[in-house]
Amino acid sequence: RNALHAITAKENIIQEESVELLQLVSEPLRAELHFELYSPHLEDHSFFSSLISEYPEIMSKVCHQAITITEVSVGDAIFHAGEKPDKPKLYVLAHGELKYVTMQEAM
Repeated sequence: RNALHAITAKENIIQEESVELLQLVSEPLRAELHFELYSPHLEDHSFFSSLISEYPEIMSKVCHQAITITEVSVGDAIFHAGEKPDKPKLYVLAHGELKYVTMQEAM
């Protein structure tokens, strides 16, 4: 079920590396493209919306250097209660739903 979903998702999403013309685009233009792609998802959150309004140059760098897209399937655990990853991450949901479970509910 999850493997089929992953294959279908990959077929529907064009990976940036596979677009030949994007490899010819300058780094500043690529940064601008990333900002245009990712900032609308961040603007849904008041904290990031304020940062985008006040510091667009910084948020452009964030969109270009710090954001990656992660595909997950129904039932996948993104992280577990109490988990302390080596490299902490912030997840911003672009589509779908997430269910958060507290440590007490997880036990």
